[in-house]
Amino acid sequence: MPDSTDNLLQTFAQQVAVRGTICTVYDDFFEETPTYITETGKCAEPYWSNSFSVDPKYAGWFTREVSWNEFLTEVLPRLERNNVLVGVNCSKPFDDSQLFNPNEVRLALERKISAGVSETNEQLMHFAQEVAAQSALYTVRDDSDDRRTLSSFRERLTFKHIEVIDPLGPPELYTQSGRLVAPYWSSISKIGSEFEDFSPVEISWSAFQSEVLPRLEGNNLYVGINCADCLSRPVSDTLGVIPFNLMVAVTLQLQLFEVHGGGK
Repeated sequence: MPDSTDNLLQTFAQQVAVRGTICTVYDDFFEETPTYITETGKCAEPYWSNSFSVDPKYAGWFTREVSWNEFLTEVLPRLERNNVLVGVNCSKPFDDSQLFNPNEVRLALERKISAGVSETNEQLMHFAQEVAAQSALYTVRDDSDDRRTLSSFRERLTFKHIEVIDPLGPPELYTQSGRLVAPYWSSISKIGSEFEDFSPVEISWSAFQSEVLPRLEGNNLYVGINCADCLSRPVSDTLGVIPFNLMVAVTLQLQLFEVHGGGK
């Protein structure tokens, strides 16, 4: 692969790793991303690292952001099944140097994300190791019929940094920089006493991937890992993790367990 082509993919992967989402276009009739056939007979769909990179020739189309979960679990497998390539930060018409196999794109993105995870957040890696070892993680939920527990919890806050987006899920807390996070713990013993009025909930890793991650991404929530002292102060920014980063970190640990014969 020519250096310029590889640089294009690596730049795309780096930009997407920072933002956590990918941009594409669709029309209001079919409500789906268009598939084009290039001059050399290749089929491809266009994707960009952000909306500012979209070729102006798509001015008549609507743009939308694709979450990591959707891109990895739905878009790339669909493209692979249909022998459709990914047009990376592409122009219109497509140039073959902008087209990549879906698996190439997946690997490039996962490398960038996993590199960022391991370099910047040792706490996340420790959290991921514990979650992978037991294939589960924990959160809390207010099961009271009249929501009195949550009202009492809000009253005990030193200052307001709690929201409720999903009544059936955990409370959402603010970090120091104003991000919203949903708290999760790697073991039940790490849930702080400030949550004693809530019911602890164990979630299998498979259920977290298939059910919880899409909800978090859909509501622009981060994962608050092993949060402590949540009533007296906002959650530390280092404990607010992009959902996809957590997925990559745990997946890497599960793969290591399988290699060493310790996986479940």
